[in-house]
Amino acid sequence: MAGTIAVVYVGVLMLMAVTSGLLGVAFFADSPLEDPEQVYLLLVNTVSHPVIGGLLLAAVVSAIMSTADSQLLVASTALTVDLISKKLDSKKQLFYSRLTVLAVAVLALLLSFNENASVQGIVSYAWSGLAATCGAPLLLALTWKKTTYQGGIAGVIVGAVITVGWKLLPGGVFQLYELLPAFVFACVAVVLVSWATQGKKAVVQPS
Repeated sequence: MAGTIAVVYVGVLMLMAVTSGLLGVAFFADSPLEDPEQVYLLLVNTVSHPVIGGLLLAAVVSAIMSTADSQLLVASTALTVDLISKKLDSKKQLFYSRLTVLAVAVLALLLSFNENASVQGIVSYAWSGLAATCGAPLLLALTWKKTTYQGGIAGVIVGAVITVGWKLLPGGVFQLYELLPAFVFACVAVVLVSWATQGKKAVVQPS
């Protein structure tokens, strides 16, 4: 039941997002937008009553803020709890957690100054890195019993390197979305390294 609710919920959200874009194409056909990513905001300002428009714009701001603070907390937790927690006392963990939040926030602020970048481009780039570094090792770990943790680490490293490298190289075949080559190379790395380390402990799979 929960899975059905989740699928329906996400489907409705995706449909509403696509519908907003299609309405923007029709509504602004005579005066195309300089920045298509602002279509929702302009639609709200143009066709909505100020009170309703304020609520709709507040919903966007609240979604941005909730996502931003969650990502800041995830970054700080990953560093202070998952990586270095055993080496620090509680006061140092708190200090490094706050320092990580500040560093990630400053980095995000610097990225926002790039006028040539779009929200969609940044998000797709981030998802390509996530899918290549985490998706490939996780998928093989769940479906292939011979996957080793050394293979998983190799997949994470190769996926990250290919994602960044493919994005930086210009023209030709490198115009292809970096997710596809990065995911393929990560899978190959997981398989090859797992084969080479079969004497080592394999990833524990759920029964």
